[in-house]
Amino acid sequence: MNHGIDILTIREEESLIDVAERVFCPSITCSALMAKRELLKHSNMVFLGAEEVGFRKCTHCEFDFCRNCRTKWHYNKTCDEFRKTKDYKTSPQGEFNVVAES
Repeated sequence: MNHGIDILTIREEESLIDVAERVFCPSITCSALMAKRELLKHSNMVFLGAEEVGFRKCTHCEFDFCRNCRTKWHYNKTCDEFRKTKDYKTSPQGEFNVVAES
C-alpha cells in the first residue's frame, strides 16, 4: 500500500472543505478534519437530537464529544458542570488546560 498517495488523497479531500465548515476531532489520537454538515449527519444517526444538545461523533474514530466545549461527551451535564468533575480534570483536555492556565 502506498501511504503517500493515501495522505495526498486525504489532504485533497480536506482542502475542499470550506474554512467556515471545518471541525477537528478533539481526540488526541485522531484530530481528523471533518465538514460540519457531514459530522452532524453522522452524529444524528446515533443520537436523536444531536443538533440541539451539541452531541457529536467523529466520522473517523467514533469519539463522542461536545460541540460547545470540545471535550468528551458529558450527557446531562452543562459544560461548566462537566469542567468541575474529576472525569474532566483527569482528561487530556483538562490536564492541558491546567498547564496552560499556570
